[in-house]
Amino acid sequence: MEQPIYLLDDPKQEIYLLLCIAAIDNETHLKALSHLTTILRDNNNVKALLASRRYQDIEMIIKQED
Repeated sequence: MEQPIYLLDDPKQEIYLLLCIAAIDNETHLKALSHLTTILRDNNNVKALLASRRYQDIEMIIKQED
């Protein structure tokens, strides 16, 4: 996102990255959360996600951590 959204309209709580997980069952959901946690622990991945402007760029970041 180029402009943040604010959590509870609080300008101190800027959100620049929103991710949605749609899993078919609990096990798949937990695996996706674990994978996402691994990706977001790496600051370089976070910076790359924030800089991404195309779905394909985001997909590449997610797939490289498989």
